[in-house]
This record gives sequence, structure tokens and C-alpha cells, in this order.
Amino acid sequence: MENFVYFLKGASGDQLFVYEDKIVIKHKGIMNFIAMGIKGEKTIYYSDITSIQVKPRGVFVGYIQFSLSGGNESIKGLYDAMRDENTVKISSNTQLQIVINYINERLKDQKTKTKTEIGNNNKTQIFDEIKNYKKLADEGVITQEDFNLKKKKLLGL
Repeated sequence: MENFVYFLKGASGDQLFVYEDKIVIKHKGIMNFIAMGIKGEKTIYYSDITSIQVKPRGVFVGYIQFSLSGGNESIKGLYDAMRDENTVKISSNTQLQIVINYINERLKDQKTKTKTEIGNNNKTQIFDEIKNYKKLADEGVITQEDFNLKKKKLLGL
């Protein structure tokens, strides 16, 4: 695996690898196989994460649960969360808040990037529409006055 930024060794064989662009959850061991029927790893890109639920370790094991767009994560409490493939069981709170802060910063960066991309796409669409209306005006399909009105409306003037 490439270099990760953070690593959390969880309870029952869970592992969380935190990268700049994604997280990787590994569920190992017999307890995970019994609980989920799975082994292996799951890669989740920050762009797919909609929220994070964190329950620091107290008397019992804690967990980090990642919600995904269109996902079906458990919302019924600790026992059900432990059976969710998007959950990492936490055996220690050491570094937990640092890792969560890092992931939240990546999520914030992702949302800012997405908003910028949407804004740029909208601007491109607006300019394309203006060009189409200009072409119609040049061809005489619409009047210059109609073009000017459409242009002002599209530019929000």
C-alpha cells in the first residue's frame, strides 16, 4: 500500500488507514467474519462520505462510522454499528481526535472543491448559452434586443 497519513489499530482486528484522498477500512479476524461475514478491505474516497459518527471508547469499545451517499449504515446503536462494514471499532482513544480532525478537514476541502467545480461548470454553461444566443442574433433568428435581454438575464445584471 502507498504511504498513509494516519493509522488506527481498532478492536477485533479492525484497521483504519487514512490517506490524503481516501480512507481504507480493513476487517480482519474471526470476530469480524462472524459479525459481518466479510474479510478484506474497503476503500472510501472522501467525495463519497456524507457524514461521520464517532463514539469514543468508554467502558465498552468505541467506533467511527462513515455514512455514504446512498448507503444503508446502521443507526440503531453500538451493537448494530459494530456489524456495519463502514464502521471501525476503536480500542483506544489515542490519536482518535487528531485522525477525526484530519478527515473532517479533507471532507471540508472536498466540499469546497466540489462547489468550485459546480460554479465553474455553471459559468461555462452560461457562456455557452450566451454564445448560442449570439449566433441566433447574428443569423437573424432573434433580434439584437432579445439577445441583450437574454445576456443580461444569464449574467444576472
